[in-house]
Amino acid sequence: MIHTPPLISGLFNTGAHVLVVCTGNICRSPAAEILLREHNVFGTNAVIESAGTGAVVGAPIDPPMCEILDQVGDWDTKTHRARHITTEMIAQADVIITMSTKQRSQVLAKDPQAIDKVFTLVELSHLVRIFGASKSIGELHALRSQLPRLLTLDIA
Repeated sequence: MIHTPPLISGLFNTGAHVLVVCTGNICRSPAAEILLREHNVFGTNAVIESAGTGAVVGAPIDPPMCEILDQVGDWDTKTHRARHITTEMIAQADVIITMSTKQRSQVLAKDPQAIDKVFTLVELSHLVRIFGASKSIGELHALRSQLPRLLTLDIA
């Protein structure tokens, strides 16, 4: 089992609707979906889903990723089926976490109005590390523009 530090367990605690996005929705995003859900990163009432920008709809999680997930926890990896991201999914989500800047751009190309709620995993990780888990998604978005400067500082 993965040990989850107390800072991460219950992070945000909002019951948010979270959408995790990668390209194929068969490796990174379903793994992140499972881990975020199982560790209650967004609270126990959160809805956490995943989708891909170029998904082969209906494909299962890639077998090597299933093996990795099976080694670290007893999670259901067999029922997942890849989905292609839709504008409806984007509209329903309170926060969207992409695995890369390319996917962030692809999400915003589908819905430019989503700019306040789309973060790469790296951006969100840095923002939470610097500002703490008590910030809302809106506050973290407002602080995003400061991120390049803040990353050059020596912040413990």
